[in-house]
Amino acid sequence: MTSKHYIHPATCFFLLTQLVVLLSWIGNIYGWEGVENLMSPEGLRWKLRTVGHSFLLAPLIGSIVLLFLGGGLLVHTGCADALWRFVYRRRELSRKERNALIVSIASGCILMGGWLFLAYGPWGGARSINGRLSGSPLLDGSAYLLSVMWGIMGGVYGYAVNFYHTDKDIVRGMSYGFIRIPEFFVIYFFVVQLFEALEYSKLYLYWGISEQLVYFSYIVCILFSLGFALRKKNISL
Repeated sequence: MTSKHYIHPATCFFLLTQLVVLLSWIGNIYGWEGVENLMSPEGLRWKLRTVGHSFLLAPLIGSIVLLFLGGGLLVHTGCADALWRFVYRRRELSRKERNALIVSIASGCILMGGWLFLAYGPWGGARSINGRLSGSPLLDGSAYLLSVMWGIMGGVYGYAVNFYHTDKDIVRGMSYGFIRIPEFFVIYFFVVQLFEALEYSKLYLYWGISEQLVYFSYIVCILFSLGFALRKKNISL
């Protein structure tokens, strides 16, 4: 990772996308069944019309943005670091940090208890129409709820240790993840382009690859992109 000669993941995904384009053209020439040519006029029109739309509506992008908002607060205030140090005994917490962490965890537990009540309590407004969690608004909004919990825990910790004083500090904390690891979103853009090209060309179907495996590969690429950005960028205060 410290070598200056490695190929950046964004470049790798870009090159893989161009490979898919080339293979779709070859497949069109040799009559591969079901394969759509990305280099055709239809393919070009599709690309021009969908390149921005497909990125903004890509699977999981909304959830990732939400988690960045709450997670930014959790990291920016030092709450995540304090929790890490407490669990792994890396460095002793001060009395103020320890008390702030207790209050922060308590606030998170209260929120979690409220959501569990919504999930399993007598009031079923957050469950699906059949009374189950599967397909329920509560499950669909889980990324938002987790982001809210992280954000409140981080905000409580920040005020308790006197690191936060105004609403401007809250906003700065919510933007922290986007500022510190913007590289992730650049890589993510090229990940989306690769899988959109695969979806349009239908090459994966010609190769006998299931949609489930393609989606699993998509998740792996996202996690790899996030791991690369986190490891390359020091996110400590």
